[in-house]
Amino acid sequence: MRGFILAAVLAALLPSAASGPFTLEECIRMALGSDRSLRQREAALSESRTERALSILDWIPEISVGAGNDFNWGRSVDMQELLIVDNRMTLTTSFTANASVSLTKLALNPLRGEGLRLDEEDASLALELARRQLAADVTGCFLQVLLCRQACGICEGNSAEMEAALAEARARVEAGEMAPGELSGMEAQLCRERSAAVEAANRLKLAGLTLCDYLDLPPEEELQLLPPTEDSLPRIDWKRVLDYSSGDDPGISAARNGVERGKNSIKLAWAAFLPQITLSGGCGTYYGNTGNGSFGRQLSNNINPYASVTLSIPLTGGSANARALSQAKTELRSRILEMEKVRIKSASDLRSELAEADNLYASHAAAKGSLEAALRAEADAALRFRAGEISGSDYLSARNARLKAQAELLQARYRYLLKLKILEYRYGIKSY
Repeated sequence: MRGFILAAVLAALLPSAASGPFTLEECIRMALGSDRSLRQREAALSESRTERALSILDWIPEISVGAGNDFNWGRSVDMQELLIVDNRMTLTTSFTANASVSLTKLALNPLRGEGLRLDEEDASLALELARRQLAADVTGCFLQVLLCRQACGICEGNSAEMEAALAEARARVEAGEMAPGELSGMEAQLCRERSAAVEAANRLKLAGLTLCDYLDLPPEEELQLLPPTEDSLPRIDWKRVLDYSSGDDPGISAARNGVERGKNSIKLAWAAFLPQITLSGGCGTYYGNTGNGSFGRQLSNNINPYASVTLSIPLTGGSANARALSQAKTELRSRILEMEKVRIKSASDLRSELAEADNLYASHAAAKGSLEAALRAEADAALRFRAGEISGSDYLSARNARLKAQAELLQARYRYLLKLKILEYRYGIKSY
């Protein structure tokens, strides 16, 4: 109860976890801390570590103790008089202690320990791969929110500009400087731009809901995000990073562990042909009511220690063991080929990612140039439209070309920024 009150006081005093504004790195940390699937993978990793730690118990000999009490009613022998006595209750109490160890099992413990180590590494690699994928997903959603937010601002600004241009055109119509038919096209353009603003707002709402799901925040939470500080988007020298070492790639590491597991399976398959050697020993004692002496004296005098060595050589089951060995060798060859496939695919994916980043940079540069040209064309068309040199439809065509170039530049910028972040989180390649 005291702990609950303290937690409530701290929650009231400390700022809310969703107070923001959030950077991309903070959003990724929140998502990593709240994702349920990651918690499941962490639990699986913890279970693997616990199982490996408990494997030390396999080196301890098997020790057992026992006690028994037997009653018998009927004919018995009087040990003092050496006479057979009828209908007498006899009592025998026995105590035993045994210990045994299998030398064959001890010899195989390192192989079993290697398998447990590989299980732990596989669980750790799966967790790391899930973390990287979640970071990439949150990055994409984060940038999508920023893209939609910026698109909303642009659409609202365009609508305001169009409203001002329409008001000016109406004034010119009233003054007799422009034909009334020019207004219909501008009014339709204003409706289209208002509709685009509504669509952008809906996309922003959906992107915000998705990001709230990743961050485990209530859907009504209004997120405040800090955009990345990269004002300029540098070009990646992809030829320089093609020598990237993929040793940190969880996929390749998991495939390499598969090869090691295959080698370990072959050793275990060979061990099935080994004879079983077991060392055992112990002692026992007993007390009987027909014996001579007290309970303690009989237990002391009747101690019987023993030791034994057992050699067991299997004479049947050889075909099953041979098949298991053959299957283990085939599995190893398959795992080696799989590792080579994963290594080649990883290198190919990296080259593709870098080539795509290079193409996205070129698209961003081209979109920037197109927007600059469209802005100049729109400014010129606006001046000529006010001077009555061109019609309203010609001006609207120039304006639509600028709106299209503006949207393409915005999309190209965020696609390239997302690619840079994915290269950073997946491959550790930083370009700034």
